[in-house]
Amino acid sequence: MHSQGVDAMLHALAPLYRLLEQGADTDNEHAFAESYGADLVAARAHCKAFVNGAGDAQLQAAWERFYAVIRQLGKSLQEPSSLHLELALVSPRLLAASDLELAVPGTYQAREIAARSQRGCGEMATRSRRAKSQRDRGEIVARS
Repeated sequence: MHSQGVDAMLHALAPLYRLLEQGADTDNEHAFAESYGADLVAARAHCKAFVNGAGDAQLQAAWERFYAVIRQLGKSLQEPSSLHLELALVSPRLLAASDLELAVPGTYQAREIAARSQRGCGEMATRSRRAKSQRDRGEIVARS
C-alpha cells in the first residue's frame, strides 16, 4: 500500500507520460524529448518497479531523475534564448489561428476582451508585464 502522496503523484504523471508517448508535434517538443526523454523514461521505469513492490529505493531513484530534469529545465530557463517563444516552433496551429481573443496580464477585466489578434504574430516576449509583439505579422489591438 502506498501513501496518498505517492498515489497522487503517480496519478498526476500518467497523462503527462501519455503525451510523451504520443510523440512530438513541434520542434520544441522534439528538443524537449531529446533533452529530457531518457531521464523521464528511466524515472517512469523506477515508478513502475516501485508499484510492483521493488521497494522505496526505486521511488527514490525516480525522484532523483525527476529532480535532475527540473534542475536542467531551471538552468535552461535562465538562458537569454528562453525569453522569447517562436510560435512556428512552439505551436504552428496557434500561429495559423486568427481572430483570437486574448487576456493580456495586468489588463484583464472579467467578461471583457483584453486584446484581439487579427492575425498571428511570430514571436512574443514571455517575461514582460505587457504583451509585446517582437516581430508582428499581424495586429494586436489592446483595450484600455
